[in-house]
Amino acid sequence: MTRRMQRPKASVDLKEVFIRTIPVAIRRWLAVLALVGIVSITILELLAISLSAQTVVRMSQPTEALSFLVLYAARANKFFEEEGITLELIIMQGGGPELQALIAGSVDFSATGTAGLIRAFSGGGELLGVQNILGRCVVDLVIRKDSAKRLGITSEMTVEERLRRLKGAKVGASRIGALTYQIPFFLAKEVGLEPGRDVTILGVGGGASQFASFNTGHIDVISSSPPYPAAAIKQGDGLMLVANTKGEYPKLRSFLQQLLLVRPEFARQNPDLVRKVVRALVRGNRWVAENDSQEVAKVVAKFFRQTPLDVLVSTVEAMKLAVIPDGQITVDGLRGVEAVLRANGIVKQAVPWDRLVTNEFLPR
Repeated sequence: MTRRMQRPKASVDLKEVFIRTIPVAIRRWLAVLALVGIVSITILELLAISLSAQTVVRMSQPTEALSFLVLYAARANKFFEEEGITLELIIMQGGGPELQALIAGSVDFSATGTAGLIRAFSGGGELLGVQNILGRCVVDLVIRKDSAKRLGITSEMTVEERLRRLKGAKVGASRIGALTYQIPFFLAKEVGLEPGRDVTILGVGGGASQFASFNTGHIDVISSSPPYPAAAIKQGDGLMLVANTKGEYPKLRSFLQQLLLVRPEFARQNPDLVRKVVRALVRGNRWVAENDSQEVAKVVAKFFRQTPLDVLVSTVEAMKLAVIPDGQITVDGLRGVEAVLRANGIVKQAVPWDRLVTNEFLPR
């Protein structure tokens, strides 16, 4: 059960503001000193106020992937703690369960794909997008070199020709219906192939599970967000099939891939808390945009210990192009996702974007 603490009364608001200016590391040292009587009881009281103001927030994420770069940056830099938030992050093994957890109320927020917001709406439920986590499609497809040779695929071909030659191939997505499934499904149909008949798209688990299936030859193609496609190429077994991180497929260049979602009633009841969570993430957006790729990669490397640093650096460099510094949600990017899901037969009605997304919780 999510624990929530009451906000301090107005009489201590100024003290809370003061405490919020003290870095988290210094607060911890002051707490130790206060306990042994080295600092005054006033500081101890202020620290108690600060600790009581911490609010536990539960958030779901579909899989470990660098498409959530700004969230990793916000966590590593302790932006949530500086907003008075203790973040409990639950990471699933592919898209779908993270939305179910949000709809059921077992988490307060979900950092997930825009496609999930549309699927929830199409299924009769409504969620609310409140921040742009990633403003571009970064689901890349990499094919095994032995599979490419068998199918007659070379890197010199156009992306359309490479896709047309996928007949008989097995593509590994994280989960059936997830974005890593929807993208190859869409691309197959774009070149006249029928998913399920000409191309098999399997759900093999998120991130590391996809990578393992690719390495063992269980699948011919991995459909994943960074860093796994780049890692497959780095180890020498893979050939880039579609580089969406570089905008290779024209129809996927305007594509708002990831959003922060919340239940509309939760946002109405807790507007200040939503603003704090959004503010922490937008700080992540700006930090990623303003720092060089080497620095960003070093900071988030602790979340991807199995990925070589040079792969992280090159991946972050590509990802930075997809990060929107102010976290604004754009209609063009949303419609790009809608077009893919409409072509895949998931969206059959007009999507009321004015009802499903808002920028009102972004920092002013």
